Amino acid sequence: MQETPGCCVCTDLCGYDRDPGLCLVSTFSPFILLSQLVERLQKGTCLGTFVGIVSLEVLAAVFFYEVEEAQVEAWARVFNMITCASPTWSSVAGIKGGLPQWMTNSGNNDVKDGTVFPCVFPNNEPKNYFDYVSTYSLIMFILAAICQLAAIVVFVYKVVQVRAALREREVARGNCCTDVILSIFCWPCFLSQTARTAGVVGKTYSFTAVDAEIGIAHPTEAVKLVPK
Repeated sequence: MQETPGCCVCTDLCGYDRDPGLCLVSTFSPFILLSQLVERLQKGTCLGTFVGIVSLEVLAAVFFYEVEEAQVEAWARVFNMITCASPTWSSVAGIKGGLPQWMTNSGNNDVKDGTVFPCVFPNNEPKNYFDYVSTYSLIMFILAAICQLAAIVVFVYKVVQVRAALREREVARGNCCTDVILSIFCWPCFLSQTARTAGVVGKTYSFTAVDAEIGIAHPTEAVKLVPK
């Protein structure tokens, strides 16, 4: 299928008017579709591409989660910090009916005495704790950003590889620069168009086939179906 000129707002680029299924796949599972196209055009393996990108995304999510968890815990520790400065502000000792069971059974002596938010910082100095949280959060954020950026770079690189293979067969337009721009800012439409150019259509698309199409057993057979 020969591409026609278009931009991100053109129906030709996404093809949602005639192939909505493929557009949905490229929008909600771009890593799977791209990995299949890589295998289809013999620019790598489907499994290797998918595992590589998803692993980086998972690492980024884990590091971002660590940042959020550390920040939430730090906000909770603010109440404990107030107790270091004013020990009686959260005391409920002497309330009618006595202390609740969770306080009397606590392993912290201050809680047993009726302090809801005890000062848990060594030497009553919370500064060291908050300095540690700030440093830890910064490190986790940097690692998350690196993993996320690496995932984007791998994704864009593989798209450029696939597009280059299609241009070698004289069925794709554009160049490396347009590939990079469109794969970053308009990846659902661009990936959908690339899949159609590679001979994949929604009616024959398979979510589980390594080469993206039902009935094709080997990648070499898939390449033969790419228009030349």
